[in-house]
Amino acid sequence: MKQVNTIIAALFLAALAFMLALVLFGARDIGGAILNGWRAQEDTAGATLLDKAAYVTDNSESAVNDALDRPHLFIQIYGGVQRLTGQRLVEDSTADTSVTKLENGMLTFCGLDSAYIDPTGNAEKTAEFAAQLQKAGIPFLAAVAPGKVENTAEELPRALHDWGNEIADDYLTVLAEEGVETLDLRGAFDAREDRDAFFFRTDHHWKPEGALFACGVLMENLAERYDFPVNEAALQEENYDKTVYSDYFLGSQGKRVGSLYAGTDDFSVYTPRFDTAFTYEIPERDMVRTGMFNEALCFEERIEERDWFNGNPYTYYSGGDWAKATITNEKNPDGPKIVLIRDSFSCALTPFLALQCSELTTIDLRYYQGDLRSELEEENPDLVLLLYTASSTRLENMFAFS
Repeated sequence: MKQVNTIIAALFLAALAFMLALVLFGARDIGGAILNGWRAQEDTAGATLLDKAAYVTDNSESAVNDALDRPHLFIQIYGGVQRLTGQRLVEDSTADTSVTKLENGMLTFCGLDSAYIDPTGNAEKTAEFAAQLQKAGIPFLAAVAPGKVENTAEELPRALHDWGNEIADDYLTVLAEEGVETLDLRGAFDAREDRDAFFFRTDHHWKPEGALFACGVLMENLAERYDFPVNEAALQEENYDKTVYSDYFLGSQGKRVGSLYAGTDDFSVYTPRFDTAFTYEIPERDMVRTGMFNEALCFEERIEERDWFNGNPYTYYSGGDWAKATITNEKNPDGPKIVLIRDSFSCALTPFLALQCSELTTIDLRYYQGDLRSELEEENPDLVLLLYTASSTRLENMFAFS
């Protein structure tokens, strides 16, 4: 034990020494920022010495931070030390941003103060919204997608608990009691021996592989419930060319602890081998994209270069979290017209689901500002599909139905 403590202390001191070296290396930049800040205040009428000092402090802070993190070396070293010392919990300011390593080596957001949040209010809002749509003759289905954590007791360190699955269970129970149609996608994932392969190691989202699998499970259910046609070929991975970018993605959890803590992720790009043609409209960006699957629905610039800390290849698929976007499938005019109320998991799902639709409209209630009920009644879709992940059921602003 004494030897272990000595090693840990040595590593800590080495990290402090390295940080000091970074500051000294950046002393010129820091000094320049301080001098420029002071000069900027010299001619300010009525500026006291305290005013000048406060101004200099505020305007030199970014230079100090840059010196400590060139480029993100502080995060990298800190994460590396945490890995060497066997730490499975890297605490942050909140439980939602604290990073924990699961038994399988994957990362998740979970901290010591993670707490159960009663989803009853969210479920009641959902049920009320579903009843309103039913009066307008519009079918509604509330679906829950799996998060990365399957079994908290087996995967997390002791004293930690991820409440996502319990919250999702209770949310679905209330909806069922209210007579709302529901679909739980978690069972299909949990039945797979390769379940972990469907999720990123360093990010909270599923991989494109997981999104394609989820689309297949979803369409099987929609065909059974609503007699929707299914494009089976578009659900088979062998009908796509798959390009894998190795060590290309450092996800939302990995960015907080660096690549040395748990590694990085590969990123897969799917290109259909069959004919496709789409029109993709994103009003908030005044953007209309047309062309084949990868031209219209995928954003090539998101994977142009590997940038672990500033890039986000995950948004290659569908571009990101838009308030509202509409995809018209020119090759499938007889497919269903679906409105998808979504969270960020649907970035990767959206292009694959669009292959099954004549028109797919996605709405993210975190950003949407319109009159949702009136707009849906005007569009009169064949289905309004709510798809949130297990952990999303705690987010009040994702249930802001109007």
